[in-house]
Amino acid sequence: MSNRINSNRINRRQFVQGAAATTAGLLIVGPGASRTFAANESLGIAFIGTGGRGKSHLGLAKDLKAAKAGDRAVCFAEVDRDRWPKQFPNAAGFTDFREMFDKKHKDIDAVVVATPDHTHFVAAYSAMMRGKHCYCEKPLTYAPWESRVLADLTTKTKLATQMGNQGHSNEGNRRIVAYVRGGAIGDVKEIHTWTNRPVWPQGAKAAALHRTGGKPPAHLDWDNWLGPRPYRDHHEKLHPFDWRGWLDFGTGTIGDMGCHTWDAPFWAMEPTYPEKIEIIKADNLTDQTYPDNQVIRFRFPAEKGRPGFTAYWYDGGWKPDMPEEWEFGDKQWNKINSGSLYIGTKGKLVTSGDYGDSCYLIPKARHKEFGQPKRIYEASPGHHEEWVRAAKGLEAWDYPKSNFTYGGALSETMLLGVIALKTPGMTIDCDWKSRKVLTAGAMPHYKPAYRKEWIKDLGVKL
Repeated sequence: MSNRINSNRINRRQFVQGAAATTAGLLIVGPGASRTFAANESLGIAFIGTGGRGKSHLGLAKDLKAAKAGDRAVCFAEVDRDRWPKQFPNAAGFTDFREMFDKKHKDIDAVVVATPDHTHFVAAYSAMMRGKHCYCEKPLTYAPWESRVLADLTTKTKLATQMGNQGHSNEGNRRIVAYVRGGAIGDVKEIHTWTNRPVWPQGAKAAALHRTGGKPPAHLDWDNWLGPRPYRDHHEKLHPFDWRGWLDFGTGTIGDMGCHTWDAPFWAMEPTYPEKIEIIKADNLTDQTYPDNQVIRFRFPAEKGRPGFTAYWYDGGWKPDMPEEWEFGDKQWNKINSGSLYIGTKGKLVTSGDYGDSCYLIPKARHKEFGQPKRIYEASPGHHEEWVRAAKGLEAWDYPKSNFTYGGALSETMLLGVIALKTPGMTIDCDWKSRKVLTAGAMPHYKPAYRKEWIKDLGVKL
């Protein structure tokens, strides 16, 4: 059995010169570039990012010599050598995924990306441009333009993709969608969503915790940790976790948790694009770090036979007031650390948990009257399993429900809220029909500038 991708060996010069341009000015690999699988054939998987969240994906594959059956870990790229996976002694290891693709692309069928947010796009795009199926952690990208590009690339290539918002495959979110679309609360007027994050430093306190200067530890490839972002001296503790609170590398709480907690609202309402995004309040927002707490308002227009609605995002312990119809008491309301409140013309729906683990129609009489909603989506075999089945051709490319066409649109919407945080005092206006940002001051954050000396070796024209 060969794991070579037929006619898919692309060196960097061929890669840049040999493909057709898209409307975004990028290069595209056409449909059918990935390998066709025989029955029971295994995937050759490459992992980009194997520490932290990346560890949770390593069970997708076995070591090359141990993989008598099942999918194989052929290589991995992890900038921190202390986090290299010990369970794959026969997989080739790199600190630079660009080098990994140069040397091992012919052995790779599928790629899992679990790096910090600022390198999601360059890693996922590099994989897909080489015809590799791709699973990428949430948020799909660091900036809205990047999410749009990956969504368009998915449609063009028909590669199997999945964003790592695993709650999308749970029953909780499916039940919420069924309630909302089934008319349980009538027309939705407002949605309030909140999370108890951040659980990492943000605001002015974050800057005080970090020291600049000095050499990075020997086990850390600092230049490749920075990747496409502007160069800066080593920052203590940015790696491996606190980068989430920094404007240059993370997307704050709305990026980290929006793709989870706001997944059900987005799925249920199916908005094309917001008309307006604005910060209602934010505490301790700095020019380097995200705020300690925030409330962001998104206004969505009427479309698809439903009226317009307004969505609010809260974090850092802030949440909406307890609704009058809530009959379970203050104590139970205060226990909901993350969830959503849907306000409709016929009632309200309260959900708790990042994945909609529980939901209640309120008042209680409405819950009893409506009963259980009619199922819309079949049960999932599992978030990873959806992607693997599509990658092997056992299901269609869009069988994964959070493929990059959906995950890209969800991420892009939430990341517009990140732009609002990066442009304090500015309202972000959009043409929702054309999905275009109209506010000129937002554009430097819609499509980020990349570090030229690093990008030139990516093998991708950006």
